[in-house]
Amino acid sequence: MAVVADSIDEVRKYLSGMGADVDGMSNEELEEASEVFETEIERATSLIKKLEKLGYGKAQGNDKEYEKLCVNIIEFLFKTEFTKMSEQSSTEDKMFRMDLICGLKETSEFWKILIHHYNTRFVVFEFKNYKDEIDQNLIYITEKYLYNAVLRNVAIIISRKGFSNNAHKAAKGILTETGKLIIELKDDDIIAMLRMKADGQDASDYLLNILEEYLISISK
Repeated sequence: MAVVADSIDEVRKYLSGMGADVDGMSNEELEEASEVFETEIERATSLIKKLEKLGYGKAQGNDKEYEKLCVNIIEFLFKTEFTKMSEQSSTEDKMFRMDLICGLKETSEFWKILIHHYNTRFVVFEFKNYKDEIDQNLIYITEKYLYNAVLRNVAIIISRKGFSNNAHKAAKGILTETGKLIIELKDDDIIAMLRMKADGQDASDYLLNILEEYLISISK
């Protein structure tokens, strides 16, 4: 649930609890801050509604709308974590086209782990508007985008239903054999992170939890 403040005093208390220095802020400044929070709440709510309403597959351009929506969501959630965001980026030989590639800052713990433990400065995002689970073939295709020499060792595949069992096995095999990390996010994950953002929380913490649970689950 998003935080709703009924008075300036509640806004002051909420901001103070989030670690903001409110002692020197006037009521007008606090009111402006509350309007910013309301804008983020409304933005998160709008993105959730668009995701829930969007149909699966390619019909009526749904796949393109899904890609556009996912880029907007990633930008809303994590823009401050990135040095740059490049859409529809292709390799020099034109063999591979990535839906979105982002350069990383060392801001939140999740992104720090990717930089220091997976030797990556870039994360590849792929968006798949499939009505069914992702199969293992897409995992192997995505793995080809990842290349240690150019510090691109992590991919996040966002889809409606997530990975199939075989896709999970393929991703784990790639990680244990090559050190390349491929993470899944599905609708439920995206909605959960948008709600965190609306509540003033860091959505990167959600990704950190996913990563930790994933790594704990892997055997030799």
